[in-house]
Amino acid sequence: MEKKVNLLIISIIVFFGIFIIPFASADIFLATQPESVYNIGDNLNVELGSDGGEGWASVELVCGDNGENTKMLYFHYVEDSSTSSISAPLTKEFLGGMKGQCYLSLSFNGVKKQSFVFTISDKIDVSVMFNGKSFEPGENLLFSGEVKRANSGDVAGSVELKFSGIELNTVIPVVNNKFSGNMTIPSNTAAKTYELNIFVSEKNDKNEVTNFGQATDSIEIKQKPTRIELIAPENIDPGKDIEFKAVLFDQTGLNIEGKSVAFKILDVNRKEILSRMSKVGEVNYYTFEKNAPFGYWKLNAEAESVFIEKEF
Repeated sequence: MEKKVNLLIISIIVFFGIFIIPFASADIFLATQPESVYNIGDNLNVELGSDGGEGWASVELVCGDNGENTKMLYFHYVEDSSTSSISAPLTKEFLGGMKGQCYLSLSFNGVKKQSFVFTISDKIDVSVMFNGKSFEPGENLLFSGEVKRANSGDVAGSVELKFSGIELNTVIPVVNNKFSGNMTIPSNTAAKTYELNIFVSEKNDKNEVTNFGQATDSIEIKQKPTRIELIAPENIDPGKDIEFKAVLFDQTGLNIEGKSVAFKILDVNRKEILSRMSKVGEVNYYTFEKNAPFGYWKLNAEAESVFIEKEF
């Protein structure tokens, strides 16, 4: 009975020695794992190690939710213990649209395993600040901002700022992951809130966009008084009323309401007869004395630093 037990133990040891140990030792592995995030244009570099097994070894790049996109990176017959450098240029041409969550699939003699999951991204983060939120036509808008690749690397590209509804845009280079500049608001820009689009991009040698990012902001263009109109009769008889008002216009010819206006009436000797504060658009009255001297009198109005004067 004891001999049978010893024979069984010896058989088990021989089995493990012949089959299990060589099988366990026959393997390939990643001596270095991929980075956690790559941007388009980066290089994927890993070291593939072998523990001495012999057979066909392959490494594939696999991307997509279901692993539907693959790209062969390495396919060789391995015969000894060694390491192989694998480098893949993550360009648009090489990837052919592959991006997102990816991993490396290793296969050795039909046995597969995979690396850690990593990301291939075409995203760039962008933020921008302005020297205000509301501007007048003709005013200078200053801006500055920062950009950052998804892999936290440096951005080698440019930033375009473009207004929606205004023929105003600018393109500036990114320097040390920062950008800054200025734009002058056109003098005839209508008063309202405008959306501003900020687009940052990197391009390859074919002028194709490889990595990009965008952000939106808005600024308000205020009404700027540019012209005032004085409405009053050309001739007035002594003892009669004069009816007058001022209308204030903005940069696009629209009325500006609610602003204060200062009126003055000067007689033929340029003596001030009336000084009155009112509101633009409101009708005002003044009654001339019956003995008011004949001749050319003056009526002027000033609102928001815009002045007009007329004779009657």
